[in-house]
Amino acid sequence: MDRVAKAAGMSKKTLYQWFDSKQSLYENLISDRLLTIKTPMDDAPGSIAEQLSRSLKALSREFMQTERLCLLRTVIAETRAPEIRQIVGQLFEMKCASFPLRTWLVEQRALNRIICEDIDEKTDLLFGMTLGLMTLGELTGGCANRTELEQDQLIDHAISVFLYGIDQQVSARNQIDTHALAHEDERNLTFAHRSHVTDIQETV
Repeated sequence: MDRVAKAAGMSKKTLYQWFDSKQSLYENLISDRLLTIKTPMDDAPGSIAEQLSRSLKALSREFMQTERLCLLRTVIAETRAPEIRQIVGQLFEMKCASFPLRTWLVEQRALNRIICEDIDEKTDLLFGMTLGLMTLGELTGGCANRTELEQDQLIDHAISVFLYGIDQQVSARNQIDTHALAHEDERNLTFAHRSHVTDIQETV
């Protein structure tokens, strides 16, 4: 807390008027600077792919900010402490429900613009393929310093794969439903035929 107060240009006593403990400081810092997403999802006219593309590209600009990445590195380093790890886990769980991408997918499903049974799974999948992958690349140095153009290309490719996967799931489910319906019709026809034969035998 001494170093924090010095960096903020205030006394330690003044700092404690704002935050009564290191835990309180971490909670506010992580919640406000790391988990509060200020960029809204794009609701301008367009297809699902176009809206996702514009939204995720805008979100990527926020996620890739140097200040945010530095804070994320610090949080990761500090999660070795059990109390900090618990704080981070609780805050992530609380914030995930209101994450813009998840909220948007829920809205699109309600409008029948997208068929998506498990919203949480699909949110995690699309996030991991785009923002999560880019963030991990920056943190590990594996794919650091991507240009905005490269980030945008990655996002568009991931969206194409994501939507194709959803379409395939829907097609597979429709095929299963069609086969089940055909099987049911066949059973009904067989039953009707047997009933007809029985009626004839009884008449004879």
